Amino acid sequence: MGIILNLDPLTEHFLPSRPLHREGQMRELVDALHAFEKTGPVTVVLIGPAGSGKTTIAKWILHQYFRNKYCYVNCWINRTSHSVLAKILSELNVFFHGKESEAELLRRLSIKLLDKPYIVFLDEFDKLENFDILYRLNSANVSLVLASTNRSALLRFSGRLLSRLAVKEIWFRRYLPSQIYDILADRARLSLKEGSYSMRILKLISYSCKGDARIAITLLRKLALTAEMKGKDRIDLSTFKLVRNSSSKSNC
Repeated sequence: MGIILNLDPLTEHFLPSRPLHREGQMRELVDALHAFEKTGPVTVVLIGPAGSGKTTIAKWILHQYFRNKYCYVNCWINRTSHSVLAKILSELNVFFHGKESEAELLRRLSIKLLDKPYIVFLDEFDKLENFDILYRLNSANVSLVLASTNRSALLRFSGRLLSRLAVKEIWFRRYLPSQIYDILADRARLSLKEGSYSMRILKLISYSCKGDARIAITLLRKLALTAEMKGKDRIDLSTFKLVRNSSSKSNC
């Protein structure tokens, strides 16, 4: 029969109907981004450990309040200025063949935007090969949301860049076990059959993942898939121990 109703809520790309336990950061981000419509481009830097909600919160805010006015760029994948610009133009449905210079791509972006407010979310921005792209995007009237686990990345900003960008930092701390539990309970309710998991299992996950919601959600997904593969109708303690002991990639 299986225990999984919908695996999507247990994946990284899922956006909840309302994120939990990040109300303060959400208010700060909304206030900062709304200002760009009146005062011009802003730069917001989200700093915090992995799994602390930076990407989820930023994507949720942008989707809710700035739909069709933003682009998400993963800098693990798009590390060069050229690839960042190409990704943005692709999202804006601007034609290019890929051999254009960075200057030409930036020119096409400026023409497309025509000083209309636009936001680019550069996730893991510290992986960029060159921070000059931040200056160029700001010059094209683009506001920036930058996320990183590494606060020292800001030390790589040149004096010219710092003077150009009105940087606002928003800090994300690790989740408490009780907060991880609430997040897991919300995801489990959407993803798994009623009665297929217990409060004890969710608490075990919550206290074992050191405040990292991403690891916690991934572990719950592995537990559900393993239990279902073994023909069980419930995630039990033996399944938890099996998955925890065999998971060499998680940092729990």
